[in-house]
Amino acid sequence: PILTRRRSPDSTIERSCASVGAGGSVVCTQGFDALRFFRWLDEERPSWFTAVPTMHQAILGRAERNAEIIARAKLRFLRSSSASLPGLASRRSTTRSE
Repeated sequence: PILTRRRSPDSTIERSCASVGAGGSVVCTQGFDALRFFRWLDEERPSWFTAVPTMHQAILGRAERNAEIIARAKLRFLRSSSASLPGLASRRSTTRSE
């Protein structure tokens, strides 16, 4: 599954078609909620997700408190939409297994 925030019809349709076409599923939330993100991650078990840099920063800010959920997660990659990730966020996201 893919955990994604609904942004625009075109981008949602594009991601959905590619994922479903490859045998996956799509999970679209009503909107972004950093307090619920890790619960969604644990319940939906996505292989990747897409978010804008400010969302990634909010998620990283809560990562330490959700270490058990992160350890169970099967994320393969993250997609930053609209802009590249700031240096700190991209470095922290690659150190998950350390």
